[in-house]
Amino acid sequence: MVNSSNVGQKIHWWELLFLVGVILMACFLRWRGLNWDQNHHYHPDERYISWVATSVDFWKNESFADAFSPKTSNFNPFYWPVESESGDITVPKDEPRKFAYGHLPLYLGVLTYNLVDGFVQASGATEWENRSVQTFVALGKFDQMTLIGRWLSGLLDVGTVLLVFWLGRRLAGTKVGLTASLLLAVNVMHIQQAHFFISDPALGFFVVLAILFLVRTLPPEQHIFDEPPHPFPKTLTWAAIATGFAIGSKFSAIMLGLPAFFVILVLTPRKWFGRSIRYGLIVLVAFFLTNPFAILDTTCEVEFGSGGSTFAFQLPASCYFENVSEQSNMVGGSEAFPFVRQYDGTLPYIYHIENQLNWGMGLALGYAAFIGFAVFSIYGLWRGAQDLRAGRTQSLWMMGLVMLGWCLPYFLVTGQFHVKFMRYLLPLTPFLMIFAAWLLWLVPWKWVRRSLIGFVAAFTFLYAISFSSIYGRDHPWHVATEWFLTNAEADDVIANELWDESLPSSLRVDGTEISRNRVQLRSVNWLSRSGTRDSLSKLEDNLAVVAEADYFVVGSNRSYGVVPRLPETYPLSGQFHQLLFDGDLGYEVAFVADRPPRLLSIHFLPDFFSWPRVNPPVTVEGYFAGRNQIMLVRADESFTVYDQPLVMVFRNTQQLSAEEMLEKFNLTSEE
Repeated sequence: MVNSSNVGQKIHWWELLFLVGVILMACFLRWRGLNWDQNHHYHPDERYISWVATSVDFWKNESFADAFSPKTSNFNPFYWPVESESGDITVPKDEPRKFAYGHLPLYLGVLTYNLVDGFVQASGATEWENRSVQTFVALGKFDQMTLIGRWLSGLLDVGTVLLVFWLGRRLAGTKVGLTASLLLAVNVMHIQQAHFFISDPALGFFVVLAILFLVRTLPPEQHIFDEPPHPFPKTLTWAAIATGFAIGSKFSAIMLGLPAFFVILVLTPRKWFGRSIRYGLIVLVAFFLTNPFAILDTTCEVEFGSGGSTFAFQLPASCYFENVSEQSNMVGGSEAFPFVRQYDGTLPYIYHIENQLNWGMGLALGYAAFIGFAVFSIYGLWRGAQDLRAGRTQSLWMMGLVMLGWCLPYFLVTGQFHVKFMRYLLPLTPFLMIFAAWLLWLVPWKWVRRSLIGFVAAFTFLYAISFSSIYGRDHPWHVATEWFLTNAEADDVIANELWDESLPSSLRVDGTEISRNRVQLRSVNWLSRSGTRDSLSKLEDNLAVVAEADYFVVGSNRSYGVVPRLPETYPLSGQFHQLLFDGDLGYEVAFVADRPPRLLSIHFLPDFFSWPRVNPPVTVEGYFAGRNQIMLVRADESFTVYDQPLVMVFRNTQQLSAEEMLEKFNLTSEE
């Protein structure tokens, strides 16, 4: 049975050595292959954040008033600076912009870039003969910003691994802390998200930091209703600052107010109101310091709720809340954005758990994590209530109540969203690792316990190694671009699917930029205009492009993984991909590329085709059969589309007209 009796004891040298090994492994897995897309910027959120970051300059404004005026500031995320300077890329000037992300990760990325750039210039690194340094120096600001942002994301996630050790150790002892940190170090979802310059790694770090400080704030054992109120401790101040930083990374961290209120109520039951106000003010100050224009920029208009709703209301013209409300509408499903149609028909909570079991954590760790979460929640709420009444304020179960004060509300709220990106659970998974470690060490028989821990750790480690191998190989879209460079003629027409990456990308060869504009790019649009708007005219417009094209690119399963699966939403468009794959539209497969996780010579491929009920082209089946491969289950699109897509290029061999293609469709559903 695990207890916290050794929390205050000194860490033994072998335990410290083990922790150092875990941290080094976490660094390797998160920093391996940071240039995983060969500077093509294939992650759309990251691409936009980096684009904005290149225009941010903290020191350019000549006066304090200009620096904090929304339309003159050079670091307002909601407005392109009057004189934007972004190095080698073009940016708008003197106009509003959207920014639906936390500002703290953006500012941290810019500050880190400034430090690195300053070091490079001051140290004369531009003259170093080191190949890696020379490659980095030769890049433009946009590319450098992205790579530095990815490195920063990895650093923050490594920090989360260390925080999980301290939190797990405080709750249930050093063994649990070490095991939890190991499990997080090899957590595949964290490894993947650490390769992107986005908000989620920063959010996860500051959430865990806030909970750790809240746990440390719990008072010495006492009967809380008999003792005089405690002063406002420093740890509670630090918890409030970490909470402000977490909200400054992503607004969903606002739910950290629940465990904070619980701790304040336990700490000072007679003065909870005043202490809560003080805590909230510290949070607000920390948030303002990291997101100043969330408060200062009131040049936008925002309305929550539909116009006819009883609960519709309008806030002051805040650009921050305008962006938050748009994101809220998206994740809640009230606005059917085409790029989140993949979640139509998915089950709340179950879909999240399924994808974590199969891909985010792997089966062994996933089962340990969610079973541990369930057991700790049920048993911990009961035991925590007992300890609260008895005044045992620093027991495992009381500290567990603080964690559950974040985990349960966050999972209950996030799990029921219409949009279920896997990364939405990232602020929860560090705690799931603690629950998993606690459960594993709870097994009563020593040899069974050690065998089980060893199996979960080894299985997850091998999965992490196989997954990280994708970052040691060229991106499939980059490989496809190189194929086009060799096989496509100038002015060939290449059709792509809207909402997917448009190929070929521009390419730099031997220092010379080869523009994608050497060919003619066209787009077809299957995901938009759904329901009754998925009409014959939409189909005819798309087929006209397909008939004109020399090549048709299926860059990922973003379209064919959704459109055929929703026949009521896409009665006509849903027929296209199977006809294309079967060769009925006069196209045949000319090129295939992917990079699934690989262990030695065995590839682990997600099943892209069964869920939408389409059969892959025969050539693609042959491509799969030509290697050692295990076909696994479906994966959430957001897990595969950015860094491990399956790309298929079709060549127009029969040159069918749009009218001839139209004859292949069943039009009986068209009214």
